[in-house]
Amino acid sequence: VLPASGPFMTVDNNVYTDNNNHQPDSNESGSFNTTFKNAGANSAATITATLSCATAGITITDATETITSLAAGASITRNNAFGISTANNVPDGTTAEFTITMVSGTNSWQHNFSLVINAPALSFGNLSISDPSGNGNGRLDPGETVTVSIPLFNDGGAASLSGTANLSCSTPGITINTGSASFSVIAADGSASLSFSLSASASMSPGSVANLAFSAVAGAYTATRNHNFSIGLILEDFETGDFSRFDWLMEGDLPWIIDSASANEGSY
Repeated sequence: VLPASGPFMTVDNNVYTDNNNHQPDSNESGSFNTTFKNAGANSAATITATLSCATAGITITDATETITSLAAGASITRNNAFGISTANNVPDGTTAEFTITMVSGTNSWQHNFSLVINAPALSFGNLSISDPSGNGNGRLDPGETVTVSIPLFNDGGAASLSGTANLSCSTPGITINTGSASFSVIAADGSASLSFSLSASASMSPGSVANLAFSAVAGAYTATRNHNFSIGLILEDFETGDFSRFDWLMEGDLPWIIDSASANEGSY
């Protein structure tokens, strides 16, 4: 409800702008084009408008705008009325809360608004293994050298910087041949494919578990993922001609036999 007399200052419109995409992103500077309106019954004189924000990662670079006078019912638009900068590590989706306080004489009014800050958000996808120099089964077997590929996603609302990803492994018998991969800028909702090379010692037992540790850094934004997988496959092909390879549990009343007359592959 507007007062019957006196000025009454409001913000009619407030638009964020910058030299990039006119969207509030991390690690950039921008300003507000602000339309002030005197909705009161009398003119307002010497109006000082001040922008404030308590949200972490937001810095006010131009906090005040002065209007000499504004008649009742009149509006005025000030381009670049206020300025802000965003930190290079603001989390994607951060809601920045702002207040514009307008003072004229003993009168004071406030206008609250918010901006959602876009930023990169990196994450690793699922890895795949290529072993064309091995048996081509898409797994790391003892004695093989393989290429491990893994996507790096940017699920955030702003493009990432270029960066570097690394692969490490502390499992005995695993050698990292190529443990670093560079990637260029990843667009919002985009991805980059990363490739690494590693080898498994021929002395490793099939079924051994290796732990691969992936990490990526692009400016202040990072991603990590640990992936455990078995080296080789533990398969029963019954080529021993008996059940001695594994500790089989025999159920039922009839004896279990290994058939050499109708083998699926091999001799049995």
